Amino acid sequence: YRQGYSIQEIADQRGLKSVTIMSHLADLMEAGEPVDVEELLTPGHYQIIAEALQEAGDATLRPAKDLLGDAYTYDEIRLVRAMLRQSQ
Repeated sequence: YRQGYSIQEIADQRGLKSVTIMSHLADLMEAGEPVDVEELLTPGHYQIIAEALQEAGDATLRPAKDLLGDAYTYDEIRLVRAMLRQSQ
């Protein structure tokens, strides 16, 4: 990621799925590693997801996903949750 590879490129190189790479990045963020989340999200999604997580809580992703609908992915929600947790 830090070398400029896309999520899909990293997944292909490691023989993993992109969802696994996104999960690893979220884990790194929660451990305090800086990751530019906005770069990985659909433009404009960060703030909307952050608001949904505040409303629904962040213990699990499903309540926020239910609020947001199909236009938002679990990967995006997971990354925003990690970013919010990192800033606390």
